[in-house]
Amino acid sequence: MPRTEFGRSALGSGGRRSQCKECNAADVKARYVPRVHPPEQLVCPQCGEEFTRVRTSGPPRIYCSRKCAYAAGDERKRERNAGLGPRRCLCGAEVTTRVGKPVCPDCRKDPRPDAQIRERRRTLRTYGLTQADWDNLLRSQGNRCAICRAEEPGLRGESWHIDHDHVTGKVRGLLCGRCNLGIGQLQDDPAILFAAARYVAKHRQLELPTTGYIAEPG
Repeated sequence: MPRTEFGRSALGSGGRRSQCKECNAADVKARYVPRVHPPEQLVCPQCGEEFTRVRTSGPPRIYCSRKCAYAAGDERKRERNAGLGPRRCLCGAEVTTRVGKPVCPDCRKDPRPDAQIRERRRTLRTYGLTQADWDNLLRSQGNRCAICRAEEPGLRGESWHIDHDHVTGKVRGLLCGRCNLGIGQLQDDPAILFAAARYVAKHRQLELPTTGYIAEPG
């Protein structure tokens, strides 16, 4: 029998087992004794109902269901936090939750403006702009998208997207969400953008326009 039929072993002669792989597998299978635990009848400490538990790997189960386990955990949290007093949101409203930041439902639905202001400052800082630069750029475009001339930037709550040249890093203008996504998906490549325009014009049996939507604001 060739050496490759014998498994490796640091303690064996020549670094191989004395048994071949097939005989070793049969020997291990013959010695295997499954661990079988008899079913146990227990009473759930949460709901008081009797249930049957069959022991498996992992910690033993003491509740009849996950629902009772979660309910017991909530009760322990309430007991542990009973003497801490009420939690209050920044607006002063009392909050009943005991985990996470204390934020009332009203503030969660209507986010506080300071987070939006910080996000706007972070975005402008990324592109080396100030709020005055932003305002002047949008005014120079007539308060519209620089490509499709839309008056709104897109979805509810969405702001104008700062478009920049990915080669030079220079800011080019402010775009709506659709135009910003479109030129990005077309790899910001003028040749691909022009090919896409010819493709659409061809299948609509239209002449390719010589001018676009961009016009100086009047």
